[in-house]
Amino acid sequence: MSMNRHIKILALIFALLIPTFSCSSEPAARSSLSDKLAMYKKSFKAKDYIGMSSFVLPSIVEEAGGVDGFVLLMQSLVDLLAEVGMTMDPADMEFGAPGPIVSHEDVLVSVIPTEVGITIQGQAGSINASVVGFSQDGGETWFFIEGSDEGRAAIAEVAPEVLQKVEIPTTTMTVGDTTLVQQNGAWVEE
Repeated sequence: MSMNRHIKILALIFALLIPTFSCSSEPAARSSLSDKLAMYKKSFKAKDYIGMSSFVLPSIVEEAGGVDGFVLLMQSLVDLLAEVGMTMDPADMEFGAPGPIVSHEDVLVSVIPTEVGITIQGQAGSINASVVGFSQDGGETWFFIEGSDEGRAAIAEVAPEVLQKVEIPTTTMTVGDTTLVQQNGAWVEE
């Protein structure tokens, strides 16, 4: 056999093996994501904000004033919403199944849809949003961040390339027949 033919055969073998090796971490990353998401949800629903802070992107926790500031912010959320006439129990939030894991180098993200019931001035409604699972170490460690404008900005500070590969749905709030979308931190009619 000629040397050129050997090279072509080796190239074909490597071409077939490399995708197998690069995809082999996907099940481990998905399993890790599922495990960490279950712990995050448990903390969130139990209002264990100290535990929850360990699953939130560290830059967000620091921005809130560290773990103590984060806990105070989460504890005051219900009161802040009441000031604008909204009631919501974060423990009632429903989490959907994680979306596909999208990668860029060692950064992985997965979008998890969320829905929570609300009441605004006696009218029932809901907020449909998402949390983004975010890993900077190939899926060994996962953090979660809201899929809001602020969450996207926090991810963009770390890995802007990955945002070009994933679709994070716009947060919507429906009350009665009105649907509002979140834009630049404000709610506007759709």
